[in-house]
Amino acid sequence: MDNMLLEIWMVCVTSQLVRASVSVHESISRNLVSPPNLLHTDSSWIHLGLVLAGVSPEKAEHYYVERLEPYLESVLAFSGGTPLHLVFISDLESLDGIASQTEKTFGNVLMNRFLRYTQRWKNEKYSFPKFRVEFVDINYITKKFRKKIEEMKKNFARVNENFQIGIDGAEGKWGYWPTDKYTHDLFFISPFYHLVFPFEKFLITDADIQFVYNINLLYDEFDKFGANKLYAFAKDMSPLYRTLMYEYRTQHPDTQIGEPGPLQGVNTGVVLLHLERMRRSAQLATYTEDGAMTRLCHKYSFKGFIGDQDWWNIVVWDRPDLAHFLDCGFNYQFMEEFNQPPFDKLYPVYHQCNSTVRVRHGHNQATIEQ
Repeated sequence: MDNMLLEIWMVCVTSQLVRASVSVHESISRNLVSPPNLLHTDSSWIHLGLVLAGVSPEKAEHYYVERLEPYLESVLAFSGGTPLHLVFISDLESLDGIASQTEKTFGNVLMNRFLRYTQRWKNEKYSFPKFRVEFVDINYITKKFRKKIEEMKKNFARVNENFQIGIDGAEGKWGYWPTDKYTHDLFFISPFYHLVFPFEKFLITDADIQFVYNINLLYDEFDKFGANKLYAFAKDMSPLYRTLMYEYRTQHPDTQIGEPGPLQGVNTGVVLLHLERMRRSAQLATYTEDGAMTRLCHKYSFKGFIGDQDWWNIVVWDRPDLAHFLDCGFNYQFMEEFNQPPFDKLYPVYHQCNSTVRVRHGHNQATIEQ
């Protein structure tokens, strides 16, 4: 960047953050803190959480940092001007790279806005938000709940097993070979967020999502929670959990678990957690007791390989009355791995979504082999 462009960029950043009285650089904390030591905790912010750890520059996983750009751009573009508190759940080795990528992306968005100054940005609902970025030490959570995480892994990280596909006519012919991606600690911590984060509400997403509508439309789903609702998910748009629940479905032919609809399985790429209600819930507390998940996995004849997404599915199936079900447009999953035999006849039914896509989500879960 030559001196002229650098000067323009600096003027842009300064002018656009007058309302916040800080620069982009100053808005991003470079300290790794425990959840109780977060600086911004009140409900005037949308607290947006993202787990990104083990992605230091020398590791192959660093490409996840580079993939942050479209995520961050969409967060800013569709914030609606609401104050945003972005919380990276990370580690010390990853912090600098994530902070640098975040600062670069936010700065570029500001510069482009300043130079273009399109009609869209003149509209108040597209105004640039006040934002702060903080980093939470993932090790604080994993150390605090180590015993429970290891129990979860025994049930939900069974990656060294062949999973037979439980679909009528496919038994013994097809199987899953799970990726070992979901063996890392970072995929086993969300059941404990209400016990460590001081927020009232928390919006959690994967890194491979993009907002394409105002983020407030999603956050406003909290207002639709009934008095007993604790959390919200959209459906997993595949027959994955139908096949994982094959044994249970065979034993309970009238069950709705695994059938197309609210109980077909949930996807944790987009999650709304009402942390305050979760802290008060005696029922939810029973699910984090030692041995509770092992007993429930036995009850539902379940074994899994997708970490805490499997944990949440067990909880939702056991007490669906505690969950608020998001419209599929809030987590529209662009995936094709299930659009092949032996799922090709079931896939369109489970992937059906006639809603406006407000959040795009792309991912990959397992390798399917005959």
